[in-house]
Amino acid sequence: MTAVDAIVLTYRPELALRRCIDSLAGYAQVNVVVAVNNDSRGAATAQTVLGEGLLPHGATLLHLGRNWGFAEGINRAVAETSSPLILLLNDDAWLTSGALEEMVFALEQAPAETAGVVPKILLGDSDLIDAVGARVGVDGSVSNRGFGRQDVGEFDTPGPVEGACFAAVLLRRRALEEVGPLWSPYFMYAEDADWCLRARLAGWRFLTCPTAIVRHEHSASASTHPESWKAFYIRRNSMLMVLRCFPPRHALGLTCLHLCQAIGGKWADCGNRLRMTASFARHVPRALATRRGIRGVLGPHSLDAQIFGPSPIWRHKARIRLQRRLARRREAM
Repeated sequence: MTAVDAIVLTYRPELALRRCIDSLAGYAQVNVVVAVNNDSRGAATAQTVLGEGLLPHGATLLHLGRNWGFAEGINRAVAETSSPLILLLNDDAWLTSGALEEMVFALEQAPAETAGVVPKILLGDSDLIDAVGARVGVDGSVSNRGFGRQDVGEFDTPGPVEGACFAAVLLRRRALEEVGPLWSPYFMYAEDADWCLRARLAGWRFLTCPTAIVRHEHSASASTHPESWKAFYIRRNSMLMVLRCFPPRHALGLTCLHLCQAIGGKWADCGNRLRMTASFARHVPRALATRRGIRGVLGPHSLDAQIFGPSPIWRHKARIRLQRRLARRREAM
């Protein structure tokens, strides 16, 4: 099996890290790097969780000093590795038997332009799907392919997919080097969707490997924060991704649409939406500064029609009008 660097980024190592590391046991060709995205107390906790002395299975403990967020934490861990294949694995995810061999074999047999392969990720010990790849909607929203559905074989045929959920993915180092690192201002959420869009604009592709089963607790660390905290990053980062990666007309129209929705929401969530809008505005200059490097030119990209489709604004306006009519109809009943 080709040498693999398995990178596990952890923020709360006491929650699920040991199970994740144990699932990587027995792979002689795998260099396990546990990157602690926390202060010195987090590193000490990780050391306790993994055991005293040498870490099991030859794992390396990389102390990042503080919480850099998911994107920058992964970037720093990748910089410490050198194998041709890189497995990114959340600390609350774990491989089932044979999953890594299946992914490595699939990537080795895939065309050279394949950036990575995505496994079938199931929610915990259930038969519900967490993700078999990911996609970016025409409005810039990010969703896991198949999320919440029963695993009844619907996604069991290997094939192309729009992108990957970085809770578990096997990537070619060559693709990471060509596309570039994850964009650190995201901190967390949408950084994987952004990277996959950039990869596709550069000509890379993604394939599913449904015979590789990974189980994932889903947001084990994020669940320790208020729901508004998660909503803040998801909305803001979706807007930044649109600004960085989408075609000009899409980016302009969707940015205006998102801002109108953020400003015109319910009063109860007004404070969080205003903070999100202010944070988005602070990051706009950096997003625009990186846009040309992503798209090559400021105008249309040759792959825009294939990746993004026609301008989606009219669809959103029609959907909003329909939702309002249905709401008025329900109120009249």
